[in-house]
Amino acid sequence: MNRYMYQKRITELHEFIVDEKAVKHESKTEYYESLLTQIFETKQFSFVNPFFKQSLIKKRILMLNRSESKQTHLIKYTLLLPLVFGMLIYTSCEKEAYAESINNQSQYTYTLKAGNMIDAATKEVCNRFEAFLNNNPKYVGWAELNRITDEMTYSVHSIDEKVPNGYNEIEINTNNGLSYTLYMNLEEVREQDKKVNSKETLNELIEVVEDAGVSFDNVEVPIAVVDESPTFSFCKNETNERKKVCLTENIAKHVNKNFNLDLAKTLGLEGRQRISVIFKIDTNGKVFGIRARAPHPELEKEAIRVIQTLPTFISGKHKGKAVVVPYSLPILFQVH
Repeated sequence: MNRYMYQKRITELHEFIVDEKAVKHESKTEYYESLLTQIFETKQFSFVNPFFKQSLIKKRILMLNRSESKQTHLIKYTLLLPLVFGMLIYTSCEKEAYAESINNQSQYTYTLKAGNMIDAATKEVCNRFEAFLNNNPKYVGWAELNRITDEMTYSVHSIDEKVPNGYNEIEINTNNGLSYTLYMNLEEVREQDKKVNSKETLNELIEVVEDAGVSFDNVEVPIAVVDESPTFSFCKNETNERKKVCLTENIAKHVNKNFNLDLAKTLGLEGRQRISVIFKIDTNGKVFGIRARAPHPELEKEAIRVIQTLPTFISGKHKGKAVVVPYSLPILFQVH
């Protein structure tokens, strides 16, 4: 875009120079009329309409009436030229560097197959994948499970890129104390054709991931796929599905009992209100990492306060190990 702007300015400058030389051989009035008859393609021209637009013809006429620039001004313009060219070069390099960064994301893509040991070349790409995500918070990882081939493909994407439906957000904590965000299509897999044993496939892939050097002890396992859901102590002997129902129903009861609904009225809010809350249940059953989004900051604070009063749960387990389980909770109510 900048290139076309400067091209336009140079064209105008050439026209100004031509006009300056032309008026040396005829009067300015006659030259004005000559310019206008050329532009409007007429033999006679009458000044009946003003020019509201800064068209090129108007600029040329205005320039003909300007006095010659002082030498000091011309020197200033000359000094600005290197700066302008420098800016153009910098912009060009910046765009090239950005394009190169986008194109190079493919170097971090790799695939793991369930039941196969990871080879040295794939291990190296895996290490680069993690190192890049650890040091570039504006990027996230995607892990796509192909249920037909039993393969998991990892790739790097911009954090602004829309994540496909059916992907769960997982925080991966690496051995060096850093972490990055990974999206997996685990929910999508569990909802697919029952002919494929998705759970077995997932467990095999978890083993492959552990072979790659990522410990599943540090991975957040979505509640949709965790082997044993976190739950309240009075539901610990129930089946996994009943544990999930127990968890959901009793969290909702706790919120309904303790949330201050009058707060919305005092804030002047009306109608249907929605608060989105996300928190995590750690390996000891304690709630942490509470985040809330609401129409008003005070509602967010109230939602966080209520979640902080939840009791200690029986922690979730996956493959026999206690794991961190993220939980999302919508709080809906009507202000009358």
